[in-house]
Amino acid sequence: MIDKFIAGVSSYSDAWRFIQKNKLWSFMIYPGLISLGVAILLLTVGVWGLESWLHSIDLPDWLDIAIGWLPDWVETGVILVAEIFLMLFLFKYIVMIIAAPFMGPLSEKVESLITGAPGPSFSMKEVGEDISRAVRISLRNLIRELLWVILIFFVQFIIPGIGSLFATVAMFLVQAYYAGFGNFDPLLERQRYGVKQRVQFMKAHRALGAGNGSVFILLSMVPVLGWFLGPALGTVAATMDGLEELGKV
Repeated sequence: MIDKFIAGVSSYSDAWRFIQKNKLWSFMIYPGLISLGVAILLLTVGVWGLESWLHSIDLPDWLDIAIGWLPDWVETGVILVAEIFLMLFLFKYIVMIIAAPFMGPLSEKVESLITGAPGPSFSMKEVGEDISRAVRISLRNLIRELLWVILIFFVQFIIPGIGSLFATVAMFLVQAYYAGFGNFDPLLERQRYGVKQRVQFMKAHRALGAGNGSVFILLSMVPVLGWFLGPALGTVAATMDGLEELGKV
């Protein structure tokens, strides 16, 4: 498991060299600009509303009492973790849906260069299908990720302090897994995998997916450059790893 996680992380350096070698810069411009725009929009518009919303939530009495016994630094830490999670959560899914028409051709171009298969051709029909696929998978993953996060959020109150540390790590890994899922999806779509088959593939390679998604999440925290490079690098890295796992290289 650990070696696969490390492989998912290290594949980003291979992806960067692959992009440089094959001059794939043109494939990175549009998803990069979309990602950059979404990040700026969320930071400039969403952060204030998010702050107000988190402080205005009416918690159940028992939970409000439990939190009241916690040190101020624990409560502050919990709110900070929730804010970071929600911002990354929104960023990840919005980018994956809007940039889907550009991620598919990029992934296909990488596959064609590695395997010698025909390169991508532009089609409005394929653009529509890419968006539709991204919305279906994103909604499916969004619901499951939220369920996991809600569970983790309540578990952290069992052991104050240590529970918050556990929640931070667990939330990061959950986000990473689903981010990796999104990066692998264009390749799995070309294999004509249905949703069930894609889920089975990702479960079988969850460490690889989490490794890929971990770097994507970390890049999402790097202003401008990370926002711009994250989607394309994540897709290229996932495509290269996925082709290897599928036995195509």
